[in-house]
Amino acid sequence: LLRDKVRADTIAKLRSGAWKERKEALDVVAAALSESPRLGPVVGPLLEALAPRVADKQQVLAIGALNAIGAVGTGVGKAVRPHVRTTLPAVAVALGDGKAAIREAAMAALERWVAEVSFEPMLPLLPTALGMEAPA
Repeated sequence: LLRDKVRADTIAKLRSGAWKERKEALDVVAAALSESPRLGPVVGPLLEALAPRVADKQQVLAIGALNAIGAVGTGVGKAVRPHVRTTLPAVAVALGDGKAAIREAAMAALERWVAEVSFEPMLPLLPTALGMEAPA
């Protein structure tokens, strides 16, 4: 199970001030998602830690977070719907990023979530997400 591979210490490292620790944690998450693509619905703490990483100053970490968010959406399936409010505003802001690679990763993550839960639960979040300042 994902919770056996992505433990609390990994989630804590996603919030670390040291980019190397954040990268290491994202690598653990990516490997776990690759090994266990079908997930249970208990992914809240992971998504709460990944969402701020979307705005990471390190482009590779922002893209890694977006890829992980997309994989979680696909892995959980329709049961990911309650996590839309936590996760999708950060993804929406990344759609306006100045770097094409981040925009592409954000679009891919968004498409994966829309495929699972449709666009309807995301509509109420658009005004908030569109009002956020896009990262430079």
